[in-house]
Amino acid sequence: MTGAGSGAHARAVALRVLGRIDGEGAYANLVLGHELERSGLEQRDRGFVTELVYGVTRLQRRLDHLVDPYLLRPVDPKVRAALRLGAYQLHEMGTPAHAAVSATVDAVGATKARGLVNAVLRRVAGAAVAGTAWPSDAVRLSYPDWIVDRLTADLGADDASGALEAMNDAAAATERPDGYVQDRASQLVAALAGEGLGAGSLAADLCAAPGGKATAMAAGGGVVVA
Repeated sequence: MTGAGSGAHARAVALRVLGRIDGEGAYANLVLGHELERSGLEQRDRGFVTELVYGVTRLQRRLDHLVDPYLLRPVDPKVRAALRLGAYQLHEMGTPAHAAVSATVDAVGATKARGLVNAVLRRVAGAAVAGTAWPSDAVRLSYPDWIVDRLTADLGADDASGALEAMNDAAAATERPDGYVQDRASQLVAALAGEGLGAGSLAADLCAAPGGKATAMAAGGGVVVA
């Protein structure tokens, strides 16, 4: 899909994915791939949807802090997802306010929520210009308090903050020698777990889903039951 409608359509696809992640507990990578395949979007718009889905998923707590001051009552999960989506574009991607707000409202569709999403995101856009005061590093970095407290105790405040910020960075796309796309962290886990797993060896992967690390471990010639 191309033209002016592709922006709203891409955001609508992202909202569907986020709804399934939150509502069904679906794996982001699996449901995202399925929705992109049937979306009809061009490659550039698929990349945009991917950035939205993973970005909003990573920064939920941070984004909720941006929108909550403008909500007088609890909102439907679908509305919450739309508000997070708009806030992510405004605060994290630098999308111009008119584009982020308008296209996100269009993505919501013909529902009563359009007015609420429009009003809240316009307030969020104004706050983005003024700057944000974060109540804590846990909110700013979008992690549970206990994780921030634990890493701070183990590493010190500066190193903990640096580690958490690094974990919020989008993972680079990397390939294994066999062409399978797998992030570096998963490849490292497989390499460490598969040390010594040569021909004739047998190992069990008790939490494989979908099995990328298991196939990497088996590349040395051993048998991996997953």
